[in-house]
Amino acid sequence: IIKKITKILRNGTARSIQLKSEVPLAHDDILLPHWSELSDAIQLRGEGVPLTFFGLKNVQVNRSVKDMLSQSLVLKCDQVGFYRNRFNDQDGIDFAVEAIQNNPQMNHLSFSNAIESEESADRLCRLILAHPNIQRLVLAGCCNQDATFGYSMLKTLMSHPERK
Repeated sequence: IIKKITKILRNGTARSIQLKSEVPLAHDDILLPHWSELSDAIQLRGEGVPLTFFGLKNVQVNRSVKDMLSQSLVLKCDQVGFYRNRFNDQDGIDFAVEAIQNNPQMNHLSFSNAIESEESADRLCRLILAHPNIQRLVLAGCCNQDATFGYSMLKTLMSHPERK
């Protein structure tokens, strides 16, 4: 999957990247060179030709892969989606935060990954609210069944005066 997307990007034919796996794609250090090639292909993409979409679905991403992709995605994406991925500790929130901060043109964010704490949820909400262009937001499956902060996230996002 990673090699195929990298090839399409290098050919200049891709306007979006959706790296999705039907079965969970586990992290393996043997894949790091492929992640690095994908990251380079994204970074070398011509200026002024933004990716319309970057999405990861059902992929385990460790910190080094997250860092590579975050650096490559600066000023590249109008829409970003993270769906049912497996991240270590706060890496999922950090990846979303970096994508939001590094893409002022972003107008759509989807985040369907576990958020482990109220502090992380609050951090994500504050950045979403501060972003000048996010018009469409999808948050699904973020809060564990026993977590009470899902309601707090919804209340914060819906009641903010600038989002009415």
